[in-house]
Amino acid sequence: MADQPLTGGIELLNHEVRAEILLALAERMQEHPRDATLRFSELRDRVGHDDPGNFNYHLKRLSGAFVEKTDAGYRLSDVGHHFVAVLLSGRFDPDRRREFPDTETSCPVCGAPSTVTYEDGSLRTVCEDDHTMVLNVGPELLDSHSVIEALDVAMRRSLWEARSTMDGVCPYCDGQTSGTVTRYPGEPVPILYEWTCDRCGVFLQNSAGGCVLFHPAVVGFCYQHGVDVFQRTWEVLVENVETAAVCSADPLRVQVAVSLEGERLELTLDDSATVVDVADGGTYSVSTE
Repeated sequence: MADQPLTGGIELLNHEVRAEILLALAERMQEHPRDATLRFSELRDRVGHDDPGNFNYHLKRLSGAFVEKTDAGYRLSDVGHHFVAVLLSGRFDPDRRREFPDTETSCPVCGAPSTVTYEDGSLRTVCEDDHTMVLNVGPELLDSHSVIEALDVAMRRSLWEARSTMDGVCPYCDGQTSGTVTRYPGEPVPILYEWTCDRCGVFLQNSAGGCVLFHPAVVGFCYQHGVDVFQRTWEVLVENVETAAVCSADPLRVQVAVSLEGERLELTLDDSATVVDVADGGTYSVSTE
């Protein structure tokens, strides 16, 4: 991994005046999202910098990467906005820890009851067998949404990121991703699709169920049963997606089913997580013997 872009970016932001410039432009965007630009003098007044020459030096250092210069003035670039948004999300606050003893949910791995906590920018579910699901969220999401709604939001975002990796594009740096399917015999999740970014090195895993949850066939199947999979992502993945199984070794084929109201939709994936077959499993009954 080339370190120059990384060290260069950190050096650009390692100054109080430049940080204040980004925050001032972020405040302007919040106040006037349709007109997020500030003229040089307006921006300098907001930052409270007395030396125009020195201020211009720092602003020029940010321009092109974190700040865009337009005919109307200066505004955050897309990269600058994403950077400030992460800082403002509260995920870096180590004191933000919360527990939710009254929240009931099930483990997405084994279905057992799970506890939910928030710590270090992550929403965690843990069952009695120590199966852990970690989802990245900002703490303010939990102030405006219920825990289950936050799980839906976080899981939906996580699956969209996984979808991007399946398409060969890293959701974080836009680098090229390469993937493989790995079998874990005897484990609660025996089959995992795994991707690595060739540029930033991020490693992402997804179950077969997670790979198909937003497939058009699954979306339509759930909709026919009165379930919006985009609004009830966590619930469907935990309660309605069955554990995947290998149905063919050569070529490798993995089958996973979604069940609702006594009906099943069966999807078959190849080793790249591409759905190669969709079948209506019809009605079914579960024996209790």
